[in-house]
Amino acid sequence: MKKLEMGANISVENSEDYSTGSWRKDIPIVQNKEEVSNNPKIAMFCPEAAIKFVNGVFSHIDYKYCKGCGICARELPNAIVMRKG
Repeated sequence: MKKLEMGANISVENSEDYSTGSWRKDIPIVQNKEEVSNNPKIAMFCPEAAIKFVNGVFSHIDYKYCKGCGICARELPNAIVMRKG
């Protein structure tokens, strides 16, 4: 059997330690805050947990972590739109 060499050293880190928002080309803009608040499940679609709710009410999108993937805008097209950022 062939012995494999170490390819990478991976450690578990907290994503809060890394700002990933600089990767973004497009930025989600909330146009209907009430509709976003009425759909709290939208936060589960965000792969970076950048959609923030406080006490069940939409608070903001944390652009420090938002990568601009557009999933939120696809899920709530009447409330969130993508713009060049």
